[in-house]
Parts: sequence; structure tokens; C-alpha cells
Amino acid sequence: MYKIYRDSPKENASHFNFDIYADSLSKIILNNENETPFTISVNGKWGSGKTTLMRTLKKQLDTSTPTEHQRKVKTVWFDAWKYSECESMFAALICEILEEMERKKLLDKLKSKILIGSKKIDVLKQLSDLAKVLTLGNGPEFEKWVKNTEYEEKLSFYDIFQDYMKLILQTFVLEKTDDIYTDEKGVLVIFIDDLDRCPPNNITAVLESINLFLDQEGCFFVIGTDISIIAKSIEAKYKDVEDFSGIEYIKKIIQLKFDLPLLKENDIEKFMRNELRVDSKLDGYLDIIVKGLKNNQREIIRFLNTINLMRILGSSLESKDTSSEDKFVYNEELLIKWNILDFSSPDFIDEIKTKNEVLFDIQAIARISDRKRDERIQSLKKDGKEKYYSYCQNKKIIAVLSSGKEEFNDGNIETYLFLSSITPKDIDEELHKKTETNISLAEKVSSIYAIAPGTVYEGDTTYAGADLHDIIGLDDEKYIEMNATNFTGFISQEKLKIYGGSFVDYRTIKKRGLVYETQIEQMDFKSDAWKDTYSIMELFGYVYVPLKNNTPDKLTKLLINSGDKYTLRLGSALELASGYELTAKQIDVSGDRVWMELSKNGEFIEDKVIHVDDKTDGTWIYDTDIADEVNVEVFRVNVTNLFQGQVDSLVVVEGIWLIDYENILEIEIDDEFEILKVDRIVDKSIIMVNEETILLKRNSIQEIAEGMKLKVTDSDNLEFKLIREYV
Repeated sequence: MYKIYRDSPKENASHFNFDIYADSLSKIILNNENETPFTISVNGKWGSGKTTLMRTLKKQLDTSTPTEHQRKVKTVWFDAWKYSECESMFAALICEILEEMERKKLLDKLKSKILIGSKKIDVLKQLSDLAKVLTLGNGPEFEKWVKNTEYEEKLSFYDIFQDYMKLILQTFVLEKTDDIYTDEKGVLVIFIDDLDRCPPNNITAVLESINLFLDQEGCFFVIGTDISIIAKSIEAKYKDVEDFSGIEYIKKIIQLKFDLPLLKENDIEKFMRNELRVDSKLDGYLDIIVKGLKNNQREIIRFLNTINLMRILGSSLESKDTSSEDKFVYNEELLIKWNILDFSSPDFIDEIKTKNEVLFDIQAIARISDRKRDERIQSLKKDGKEKYYSYCQNKKIIAVLSSGKEEFNDGNIETYLFLSSITPKDIDEELHKKTETNISLAEKVSSIYAIAPGTVYEGDTTYAGADLHDIIGLDDEKYIEMNATNFTGFISQEKLKIYGGSFVDYRTIKKRGLVYETQIEQMDFKSDAWKDTYSIMELFGYVYVPLKNNTPDKLTKLLINSGDKYTLRLGSALELASGYELTAKQIDVSGDRVWMELSKNGEFIEDKVIHVDDKTDGTWIYDTDIADEVNVEVFRVNVTNLFQGQVDSLVVVEGIWLIDYENILEIEIDDEFEILKVDRIVDKSIIMVNEETILLKRNSIQEIAEGMKLKVTDSDNLEFKLIREYV
């Protein structure tokens, strides 16, 4: 049977020396001579085992026995990722402590101790409210707790918080010595996991919450995180503070940093044999696997799951193929080698798929001595020798291809290419191509919204006659109209009218004889995920979005309205228009969640944890206050799927809408656009008229506004048409 392995943290791990590390850290916490408050960080990359080490440490502390020099411990586990969308991260942390007290039957004891004047209060509500108030920066509403508010005047909020936390710790863990509560007999250990998977604002909220505990005797914090990610998140939060350092900020909070050591090859092999208990058929290949993969237990588990899927497929195809010639056969050793190369060197595999001989050449070079490799490369009469040098400098490629007895050749390579093609790797393989690291969305937006500079649209109709009266008529109510039906430079609602009668004379359009009109209309989103509509207003050939749905006086350009599908790998950015980018910061495939960040020119704008499951639609809508308008929607994105690729996690986006909300066009009556002046703003419409006469001279181009022009031909009769040039 082929086994599939779960990537879940363990509570009593002994692999990779986690039991020894946990034992060392527990001795620091249990030693009653070590004073609190104190913060420890367990630092490491994703998949390095931070959660497993912390779970193992928690298990040791929970089962420890107090002695003369070893204090009692109560533990609380706080999963920062779980609460990443809470209004108050701090409130969630406080609630975790109170719920643990409830499990230990200590909450009633705490309630009996807390009084204000002569009145008992609701501890859980009060502490939760305190926490929310602290995070939001508002004043506490004491009147909700008790009728007597005299303490509101006498104590500051922080004093009250400190008093209640002190009482919680005294009830939960501290004990009296000579009528003084100390941490010599007990401490509260708060484990905070997955902090680096939270959005930047939430990361900072948790760290600021910890700051409030730093005056509280009896508190130990153990934080599992990647310090480099935390530092960048803090710096993004305080980007406006000159010379601000995220690392220096962290140093003020964390007193002890424990870096998870790099995994050694023999430790990885022991982990595979003893913890994962891999199939005995793989025993002979463990050395190849260990040398070829990254030193990361998550990487190992993903590799084993992939290889077992390919083995299942290979065995099924082998048994089903009854042909006497060209029978499908696969070799375990070569299958393992292929997958190690695919995991560790995807660019190499990409080239092999189109140039099989590259694999055969590098394989031959790998199997000779180091000093002869350069000579062998020089002897190759091929282009791209630099790549050969590069591949030969890759220790993992050489380690894999130089090991074992079996070799790839023309007779067997198609088997592994085929197996690789039918396993779920195709998306990831495409994303490994360097030219596709960033996928440009703006290039694929409809030309309605992104028109190349220099583009010229000409009207379908040429107006011709002896003069303007001949073309339009002698009645003031008569007019000719250019609109979307006869001029491709207009999109839908734009109109340009030239009135006859007293408004024109021979070749002259008098003041107010030319009228430009446009009005708000409703537009469908191109993504099928969104069934609602949004307002647009076309203005001089561009599409704008009103900040208020039915009010045209404040407009901003529509940048993107796309229903196309785009795939991002973890950490990659999707380039939008005008410097905007959408980045997949973290992807949790098993939890159906992805943390996305919107930025512009490298500056953080906003982020969101998006849930992608049957209960949610996977849409993130970002609104903000603009130009005195509140809660204006400026961006939305729809996430349809999350994948675990062979090397990276992947997120599929299908639907993006964005406006250029940093550039607002405010329109008032009498505003001028070249020769046009705003005459009226009525309901959903804007009407402009010419404030200067326009002489349609022979063989000339007469400017109107924003690239809109009247082109007059070189003719005895008057002939003209409307054109628009985009600059």
C-alpha cells in the first residue's frame, strides 16, 4: 500500500532533537529563579517545525511537576492565524486566557474576587471590553458594567487593565510568599503560533498587546514566527516613521530568540524511517532523497505524497498495458530521481521537457570525476555551455544524477515525462518560468479602458454642405449629433451636438452652439462571481467611476474590470495598472485561506485574509474614505481556488476590479476643459458648452477638448468629421 502523509504538528516530537530543544526551553520557564515577564521566540521558516516544537514544549510544561526549584505552570495556546480577522486580536487573546481558566474551574473564583465598590461585575465581558477598547483606542464604557462610575474618574484605563490582569494572574498561577504574590511558585505561559501568517496590522496588534503584559509578573510568552517576515510587517505599519527599524522594535519585546537549526541529512533520514515510517521499498533510495531535497520536513512530506501518487499511477498503467511491444514500464529509482529534480531544480526540468539531451549530457558529466567535468563541458559542441556550467554547479542535480545504478536514456525518458504530465503539477511548472514570475494584468484589459497613446478614432459620418446652415438647418432646435452609433471614439452615453439656426453662421459655430453631454449608467462586472452592477460615467473617451453612485461631480478613472483567470504562486505579485500590485502573502490550502495584499509602487495599501470554501464567495472588497466621501469601494478581487503545487502553494484569481482612487476629478459648474465649460450638472448628467467661437477653416483641425477635434477637409464645400486622438 502507498501511504499519504499528513503535514500536522505533533505534541510529543523527538525527531530533529525537538525533545531536547523543548526540554531546554522548559527548564528556563520552570526555573523559579528566572523572573517574569519574559518573551521567547521560536524562529524559523515555514515548514521548519516551529509549531511542532512549541506543541512539544507545551506538552512538557503541562505534564511537569512542581518541586522546590521548579514552579507550576498553566499554559494557554493562541493561534494568531485563527483570529486574524477579529476586530481585536487582543480581545481574542484575553478570551483565550479566560476560557482556559474556565476549563480549570477557576473563573468563578476570579468572579468572586472582583468588585467595584460593592457591586460584582461580569469579568469575561469587562476584560473583553477592556481589550477591545485598548485596541481601538477609545475610552472604556464603565457604565455598562456598574452603575457607580466613580472609579472612571479616579483610575486611568491602563491602571484598571493592569489591576485586573494582576488579579487574573494571582487567581490563576501566582502564589503568596510572606503576603506577597510572586512568580516563584507559578507562571502563565502563553503560546502564540503562526504570527507570521497574519496580516501586518494584526501582527503589530499582537506585539503591542504583549507590550502591555511586560509589566505583569507571572507571564511567559513563547512566539512561533519568522522574524524576517515580522520585521517587514512592522516596518510596513510604521512606514511613515523616519529610520524606523522592525528588528529594533522586536528586540524590545523578545528577550530570548531560539533559531531552529538547519536539519542535517542523517536527521532527515531518521525522520523518514522512524517518524514517517516510509515504505520499505524506498529504503534503498533514502540517501538520494535526502541529498536532493531541501532540509525542510514539510518539503519531505510533500515529496513523499507526490512520489506515492506517481507510483500508484505507474503501477496501474503498467498492469493495464498488455501490449507486447512498447509496453509501459517504470523504474522506481528513476521515478524518485525525476521527482527530486522536479522539486529541487524545476528550471532544469523545464528545459529537459523540450531538450531531453540536456539531461543525458549532465547525467554523463555527473558520473565522472570533478576535475574532468570542465573538460567534458568544453568538448560539447552545443550552444548554451553557460547553462551546463550552471547545472554542474548545482550540488543537488549532481548528487541525484551521480547516484544509483539506473540512468535516463532515450528509451525511458518518455515514461517520466508522461507520469509527470498527468500528476497535479502543470500549474506550478508554468509558474517556474522566470518570464512569468509576475503576470501582467493590464496588458489583457479591454481596450475600452486602456487605449494606446497615439490612437486616433475618426467618425463614421462626414458632414458636408455649402455651409453649416445647409448641413444643420435654420431652426435653433435643429442639430446634428455625434454619438456611439456613428463615432467609435464614444463608448456609450457620450454625445456631441452642433445646433443650427442662430447658433451657427457659414463656417462658424457660435458660443453655446456646440454641446457635449454625458451621463451615469450602470455597468456589469466582467467576473461571473459578481451579479451586482456599478456606476460609470464616460468622459472624453475614458471611463470614470463616480464616488457616489448617482452623482457625477466627483469622478475617478476605472483601471480594471476583468473576469480573466490568473494564477499566483506564494509570494508572487500580480501587476495591475498604474503601479498597483496584488500579492499572495501566505496561502493555507488545508485551511482554505489566503492572505492577499494590495500595494502601489511598493507601498502597502491594505490586506485581507480571504476564505475560499463552500460557505463564502471568496471575494475581498476594499473600501476607504475619499474626497469627503465615506466607504467608497475602490477595489475588489475574487479568489476561486487554492492549490498545493509541487514546490509552492498557488492561488487562482478570477475577477479583479480597480479604480484610480488616488486621482480624483472634481467637477463644478463653470469648470473649463479647453474650449468647453461646464454649464449644468443635472441629476446624473454633465452638460458642457463652447465658450469660444469655432471657425471651421478649410484644411484645418479645430481643438475641442481632451483630444476631441473637428477635422475639416480641403474642399470648396464645407466637409468635416469628429476625431479623437489619445495622448
